[in-house]
Amino acid sequence: DTPLSAARSKNSSMCLAIDSVKNKESDIVISESQTFEQIEVIINDLKIIDTHHHLWDPTTNKYDWLTASGHEVFNHVYRKENFINDFQGLNVVKSVHVQAEINLPDTIYETEWIQQISEAENNSNDNKLPNAIIGFADFLDSHVEQTLEMHLQYPNFRGIRHILNYDKNNKEISHAKSDYLKEDL
Repeated sequence: DTPLSAARSKNSSMCLAIDSVKNKESDIVISESQTFEQIEVIINDLKIIDTHHHLWDPTTNKYDWLTASGHEVFNHVYRKENFINDFQGLNVVKSVHVQAEINLPDTIYETEWIQQISEAENNSNDNKLPNAIIGFADFLDSHVEQTLEMHLQYPNFRGIRHILNYDKNNKEISHAKSDYLKEDL
C-alpha cells in the first residue's frame, strides 16, 4: 500500500495542489481528467525534496516540550527509520531537518546527532538523509558567534531557525524570551 493508495481508500475524491510540475525531460501535467492511478504513477516517479521535517528522541531527556502536558501526541521517538517509513513509496531523494525545539543547552548536540544520522551506513539511508540541517541559535545571546561556529563544524549545517512566537500571558508556549517583533532591542 502506497501513501497515495491509502489516501484513495480513505477519501474517494482527492484535490491536488500541483497543477503542473517541471521535469528535466518534459512537462508533466496533472489534470482533473486523469485517473487516480495515472496521478499515482506520475507522483511516484518525481524526485522529492522534503524541505522541513523533524527527528527527535524524548528518551534522551533533551526535548522537555515533548514530555510536557498537552503534547502527548508528539511524545514518542521519531527517528530516521520512522521518517523513511512515512514516505515509503515516494521518491524522496533529499531532506532538510529543521531544529525540533531541543532544550537550549543541547542545540549543538542536535546538530551533531543529525549529522551522525546522515553519515550512518545502512540500507535505509542510501540518500544520506537528512542532507541539510537547520539548527538553532539565539541571535541576541552574547555568545551567538561561538554557537554558529560550533554548528559550522558539521558539513550538513545550512542555517538557523529562530522562532519568534511570544505570548506574554502564557510563557509556556512562548519560544522567544521576549516579544522581539514589538519591543525595541
